[in-house]
Amino acid sequence: MNGAPVVILRETDQTKSALTYIQRALEIEPKHAIAHHNLGNIYSDFQQFELAQKAYSRALQLNPKNYNSAKSLAHVLNILGKTDEAFVILKALITQHPDDVTTQHLLAAYDTENTPTRASDMYVKQTFDAFSASFNTSLSKLQYKIPELISDKLLAIVNEADSTADILDIGCGTGLCGSLLIPLANNLIGVDLSPKMLQKAEQLKIYNELHERELCTYMQTCDTHFDYIVCADTFVYFGELETAFAAAFNALRPNGYFIFSVEQHHNSSNRDYHLQLNGRYSHSPAYLSMALTSVGFMVCSIEDVIPRMENGKAVNGALVLARKP
Repeated sequence: MNGAPVVILRETDQTKSALTYIQRALEIEPKHAIAHHNLGNIYSDFQQFELAQKAYSRALQLNPKNYNSAKSLAHVLNILGKTDEAFVILKALITQHPDDVTTQHLLAAYDTENTPTRASDMYVKQTFDAFSASFNTSLSKLQYKIPELISDKLLAIVNEADSTADILDIGCGTGLCGSLLIPLANNLIGVDLSPKMLQKAEQLKIYNELHERELCTYMQTCDTHFDYIVCADTFVYFGELETAFAAAFNALRPNGYFIFSVEQHHNSSNRDYHLQLNGRYSHSPAYLSMALTSVGFMVCSIEDVIPRMENGKAVNGALVLARKP
């Protein structure tokens, strides 16, 4: 059975049609492992995670060596709160694939004593290369608001004389944020690790330049200095932030502004940052303020926001505005 139509239907937001297609296919060939895996993907799209668990489990029964089904099953088990079962699957995966960066990163979330300072570049690149085709559609389903929040914040601080500003969009992805900044930008530059995300951004024809670079390295070495640096939903792959903040400080002109989003926590653990089981970091507001001021920024505001929904629940986020004196 050809699974390509299912992939195309999902990527073009025709999930119901994809479900109908795969259900009919399984009536014809009920022991097709890839079909059960695709069924799990569709149920995940609908946030029907119990059904997704059953589909991925069936796919693994039919093909125990299916790495993607195992990884997807671990993901939905985490969502369902079955973290012990997810941990067992991830441990088995790392035994079979010791160099797999995705499994390494997800397993690290279970080790609270040895949290990595950030996700590896290869993890980020692989994750977003795989996600690029369905990225915009998937985020729209999650009521993703960060690009609008950043553009509104930027509009509130600029004046008409700044309408020809130099703006750097770090972790630009497919250009969701950059597309809202065009009225303010004389020069708009995007930086991202994922070549496939950058291909999507290039299609918009809004950036003066796009660079496939690690964002800290780019800001530390770029020749241009900027009036504004924006970063939408990228620091969720960083734990320690001083290095990135210092690089942003270096790349800004005096009186330049730095606007970014994070996921945040307010618990009593006193941890500066925490690697969540979904592979994303959250940060404490106190750490954000300390890290910014330690490299020279003035903190203008740290606002509680809801960046998106996840599994039917609002994500706890923050929108941060800082200025270089």
